[in-house]
Amino acid sequence: MKKTTIVIAEDHPLVRRGIRGMVESQRDFEVIGEADNGIEALRLIEELMPDIFVTDVAMPGMTGIEVLRHTQRLNPRPRAVFLSLYDSEVYIWSALRNGAMAYIMKHSVADHLVPAIRSAMAGKQYMFPQVSNPAMLRVENLAAHPQVMQ
Repeated sequence: MKKTTIVIAEDHPLVRRGIRGMVESQRDFEVIGEADNGIEALRLIEELMPDIFVTDVAMPGMTGIEVLRHTQRLNPRPRAVFLSLYDSEVYIWSALRNGAMAYIMKHSVADHLVPAIRSAMAGKQYMFPQVSNPAMLRVENLAAHPQVMQ
């Protein structure tokens, strides 16, 4: 059985450890690297070429969105699953516009991380339900007018 390889980028060690535990509880997932800042995350992604990278939006050195932008040139390009404390449409739209496959709130990681990774591997977007309601309506409106977020 081929395992889904994952790099975790999260600047808080306790949160990162919890994410790793959830990921590794799945027999078909394997954490192959961890980073506590965006620069280290990008280095690991380029070096290890994971299937998925799970990233915080706001990190020191380089944001998760900046890391995602830099992965655009990689082939195969890893799929990004974003974790955030922020449900701002600006963060959501920026992540989606740059190719994120999932955006979930940190307070719901226990319930949504594994389904988000599985959806991303299947090529489907996954949005935390409370993000996908009123905020997503505005994001869809912004998507129809991309010049707003250039």
